[in-house]
Amino acid sequence: MIPIRAATTAQQVHDWLYRCVLRGDLLPGTRLSETEIAAQVNLSRQPVREAFIRLAADGLAEVLPQRGTYIGRISMRAVLSARFIREAVESDLARHVAATRPDLTAMAAELTVQERCDVEGDVPGFIDRTTGSTGPWPWRRIRAPSGRIWNGSRPR
Repeated sequence: MIPIRAATTAQQVHDWLYRCVLRGDLLPGTRLSETEIAAQVNLSRQPVREAFIRLAADGLAEVLPQRGTYIGRISMRAVLSARFIREAVESDLARHVAATRPDLTAMAAELTVQERCDVEGDVPGFIDRTTGSTGPWPWRRIRAPSGRIWNGSRPR
């Protein structure tokens, strides 16, 4: 059972599912069950339903009335757009840091960790390091040109 605090349950369930999508634990086309997720996190279906609605607003899920909620398909156009934006911003940021800070030890250490994750095929670790979950980079969500936002443990 996944422990979820009572304070902001819908947001916590959303954040957990969001991380699962990012890590690839929930693949595009996966059907989400309110009942199963609610049982996993020991909640009623209402906060889970709200979390599904938030995922849909983020562009990560599709709520199909009378049919269910599914993890959305990944748009290659959105991925390439996000990649282009990240490359531009991150290279500018790295130039700025290099020009204004004499000690780049922390940045070099972080890049070493990211490279190790890449070489070892540690996708969850790499994502954590590059999305701001554990790393220093200011990435949590990326808003695609369409206005949609792309952005724990694995749900059963």
